[in-house]
Amino acid sequence: MMTENTRTVLRLKRATVSTATTSGHVTADTSRATEKTSNKQNRKNRKKLERLVSLWPDAFNLENPRPLAIGIDKAMAADIERRQLSGAGSLRFSLGLYVHRSAYIKALAAGGQRYDLNGNPQGDVTAEQQERARAQRKQKKALRTEDAKCD
Repeated sequence: MMTENTRTVLRLKRATVSTATTSGHVTADTSRATEKTSNKQNRKNRKKLERLVSLWPDAFNLENPRPLAIGIDKAMAADIERRQLSGAGSLRFSLGLYVHRSAYIKALAAGGQRYDLNGNPQGDVTAEQQERARAQRKQKKALRTEDAKCD
């Protein structure tokens, strides 16, 4: 005769968390928590950008960015391997942070030469790339304006 094994299923009770008042507005505590998280993330991102500047000071400048050479990510990967640095994925993420900053996009829109990791000129920003950068600036400005209206 075969016996049937049954297992008890445990269920966790979910705590209900209210983040809104009865009028539908976000509470001040939630707003402060979001702001605190945002500030913490901004500090982390700033540290990542500062690491880029410390590793390649001739290419990266937070106050006065210059357009980077096409394919600089591959040059970075090769340099990371050559120097046996850790955190290649983090550095690639940092590069993304750098090139999406408003100051960098403004530098692209202005045109001029592109620069490699050693600060040497490496080609020019094309008219098409300048136009794309101008469109990005316009889009970012519209988003900031929209965010300001929501506050």
